[in-house]
Amino acid sequence: MRLKTVIAHGTHSSPRKSCTTAADGVFIAGTCQGPKDIPDTVAQGAAAAAAALSLIDLGKVNIEPITSVIDEDACAGCKVCISLCPYTAIHFDADKHVSVVEQAVCKGCGTCVAACPSGAARQNGYTNEQIFAEIEGALGLFPEQQQPAEAEIPDGAPVPA
Repeated sequence: MRLKTVIAHGTHSSPRKSCTTAADGVFIAGTCQGPKDIPDTVAQGAAAAAAALSLIDLGKVNIEPITSVIDEDACAGCKVCISLCPYTAIHFDADKHVSVVEQAVCKGCGTCVAACPSGAARQNGYTNEQIFAEIEGALGLFPEQQQPAEAEIPDGAPVPA
């Protein structure tokens, strides 16, 4: 993972979260983030250490369940997905001539899935059939020819204007 890319895409402006990055478990402090004076650097170092310790205390880390995967048989090796991934979660396997997703780093944003010209990249838990069914279902809720149902008003009830 390239730390420079993680820092550029994932730092937070909030002082409370200023040591976190877009990659889970990667913390930065001090001048690696930008020019800082000594008190700010020490405070950020303490925050980064505390954040790392909190992960160690958990004993395990939950990762994103919905991630991208690349079908090695369908991958053309064009590397489009690598340049577009905001989390640098994809690398190129030169031996197999295919792109490979690092599951622990992937956040499941789907950018690579949308951009893959060969259709080799897909989202875990979402097949094309499922997505098309969702779209058709959403479009079916509002057909153009459907008129609102007329409610029966009991005799003697006030009629809304």
